[in-house]
Amino acid sequence: MSRLEEIRQAEAQSHTAAYESYTLYAPGTWLSKPVKALRDLLPLYVQRNGLRVLDLGSGVGRNAIAAAMALPGSKVICVDILPMAIEKLLENAEEFGVSEQITGISGPVDGFRIEEIGYDIILAGSVLEHLDSKASALKKLAEIAAGIRPGGAVMIVMNTGVQEWDAVTGEAREPQFEVNLSPEEVRKLLGVYFGGWEVLTDQLTHQNYDVPRGERTVTISSEVVTFAARRTE
Repeated sequence: MSRLEEIRQAEAQSHTAAYESYTLYAPGTWLSKPVKALRDLLPLYVQRNGLRVLDLGSGVGRNAIAAAMALPGSKVICVDILPMAIEKLLENAEEFGVSEQITGISGPVDGFRIEEIGYDIILAGSVLEHLDSKASALKKLAEIAAGIRPGGAVMIVMNTGVQEWDAVTGEAREPQFEVNLSPEEVRKLLGVYFGGWEVLTDQLTHQNYDVPRGERTVTISSEVVTFAARRTE
């Protein structure tokens, strides 16, 4: 098994466990509400009609369904590498009454080509660090910037400076993340690709969380960059 296959197998295990354990928007879990940066961004667009939204690494719809509900008449295209995530996304869309607005695409975000000037809002929540290489992440950042229409917005959440260790023994492990950049490098890159845009959110927060890795549990530590910006009209 290649290093990339190993990482993606570990990622699939941890995400599948979470999606099977938690109900979308149920209190007390990380799926209880959309990302705050998105909650702050959506009111800027409620008066616009016919919006196109792209959610890269959508999971089961934490952000996508909130966007669809806040923006009636919008079309939200969702891409996720896990087929079961897309299945649950569509189930959740039906439950929350936004099925006609949601399109689910199962496949790697690496290979999804973003249409130039094709979207009003592009979301990339905890997905760029899971592309197959730094080069792919940079290419996707360029596609995101080029894909947003004038007046549109981007929201990016990215784990950086990731460390991982055995939750029981404390033994350090190689982080199971395809792209592990420093927070300083990521923020510099965001300045390059979205320079001149109106910055709406620019935060760096620390987080620790436990995930399954095979038969054991590991603790992940990361510095989370949350960034949102609006392109000038």
